[in-house]
Amino acid sequence: MIKFLVTAEAFGYGPVITAIQVINQLKKEIGGYYCFLGSGVALEQAALASCFDEFVVCATYLRERLEQQNHLLERFDYILSSENTEGAIWGVEHAKIVFYIDNLFWMWDKIPPELCKVDTYFIAQSLDVTKNIERIGNKIKNYRVVSPLRNFPPQRTHVGEKDQLIVNLGGAESFLMESDCVNTMYYTLIQLIIQAWKTSHIDRMLVCGGGKLMQYLSGCFQIDRLSFQSLANEQYLDELHESKYIMLSPGLGNFFESLTLSQEILFLPPVNYSQFWQAEFYRSLSLGYHSINWNDFSWYVPVEQYAPEEFGVRQVLKNVKLFLSHEETHAKILRKMNNYLFNPTEREFLTNRSEFCREIGTNGIGNTVDIIKERVLI
Repeated sequence: MIKFLVTAEAFGYGPVITAIQVINQLKKEIGGYYCFLGSGVALEQAALASCFDEFVVCATYLRERLEQQNHLLERFDYILSSENTEGAIWGVEHAKIVFYIDNLFWMWDKIPPELCKVDTYFIAQSLDVTKNIERIGNKIKNYRVVSPLRNFPPQRTHVGEKDQLIVNLGGAESFLMESDCVNTMYYTLIQLIIQAWKTSHIDRMLVCGGGKLMQYLSGCFQIDRLSFQSLANEQYLDELHESKYIMLSPGLGNFFESLTLSQEILFLPPVNYSQFWQAEFYRSLSLGYHSINWNDFSWYVPVEQYAPEEFGVRQVLKNVKLFLSHEETHAKILRKMNNYLFNPTEREFLTNRSEFCREIGTNGIGNTVDIIKERVLI
C-alpha cells in the first residue's frame, strides 16, 4: 500500500485546503494510507476532512519538532507538503521523495536551496508567476506549473437565496503574526460589519474562520441571529453559495471559491503579506469584486513587493496597528460596507467570471494528482 505523510503550513486555510483537495482526489484514484502531520488551523481542518487515516500533532514550522518525529519517516514512502517549507526540507534531508505545493510562488524573494531539491515542485498559477520563474525558477530541480490549486465548486441550488450576510475571516493564524493584534483587528471589523448589518434589514449574519478566532469573537458578541462557526470546507461552501451577501478576507481560496458565484463580493482589509498583493490583483479585474486595502488611506505604510515574508508581514501589521488607532478610518470603512450592501452594481461581471475561469484553467488539482501518480505508480 502506498503511504503518504502530509504537511501543510498553518498560515490560514489556503495550504491545508489545497492539501485536502489533492489528497481527496489522490485517494479516490490510487487508494493508499495518509497521515496528517501538523498543528493549528491546518490540523483543525484536516481533522474535519474525511481523507486522512491518522493524525500526528507537530509544530511543523519548527525543525526541532520535526526531528522529534524522525521515526515517522520510516513508515512512509512519500511526503506531500503544501507550503510547509520546513517539512519539505526535513523530508529532502532524510532522502524521502517529496512533493511540494506552492500557491504563493509569485510572491517569494528567494527560495531556500534545500527546497529546490524536492522531487517535484508544483507552482500554482494563482497570480502571474512568469517574473518569478525567470528570477528564481531556474534554481529548482524539477518544477511543474499547474492551474490554480483549488477546486472550483459547481453552483449549488438556492444560490444567493438565503437572507444572510456571510463573513469569512480565514484561518487567521500564523507563527509570523501577532495574535493579539489580529484578534483586535477582526474584533474592530466585526463591530463595523454589525453596524452595517443592523441597518440593512438582512435577516442573519454568519461569521466563519479558524476555531481560536471564532471562540474569541463569539465571547465578545452575543447578538440574536449572529453566529460564529468554524466549518469544514464543504459546509462552508454550501453557506457561501446560499448567502445573499458576502464579505471575505482576501485569501486565494476565497477568491477561487467565489468565482463560480453570482453574488457580488466585498474583500475585507488584509492581515498578512500575501493578502495585500492578492487584494491589489483582484482590483485589476472586472469580476464584481469590491475591496478595502490599506493603501486606500492617507496614513498607509508602503508594503514592498518581493520582500522576505517576515518583513512583508511586519509591514502589513504596521498598517493594521495604524488602522486600529484611526477612528476616522473606521467610519470610511463602514461607508464602504454600507455601499456594498445598499448599492449593487450591474451583473455583467458574471460573463467576465466565466471567461476568467476559462483563461486560467480549472483543473489544477487534477493535473497535480496526475503528475504525482506518474511518480508513485512507476
